[in-house]
Amino acid sequence: LNRFLLPTECRERGISYKGRMIGKIMYSINDGPVKTEIRQLGMMPIMVGSNRCHLEDLTPKQLISKREDPEELGGYFIVNGIERIIRLL
Repeated sequence: LNRFLLPTECRERGISYKGRMIGKIMYSINDGPVKTEIRQLGMMPIMVGSNRCHLEDLTPKQLISKREDPEELGGYFIVNGIERIIRLL
């Protein structure tokens, strides 16, 4: 079963819209061979409308079918069901 968790469902259930973050770590000790490890780094919030979001490149009609606002541009995160904007000053 391949089921996507959509931002609308996260808002309704009061959960975060997030995905698994994986890192590739490469190192060598004393000029030895390079070793590579792939590690799970936990869960990371996904920005709504980004290239990692399930809503990317959907038409307005498709957005409406997913119960999303077709005029919404995204650019925010959903954490514990609440839309959050991070501003850097």
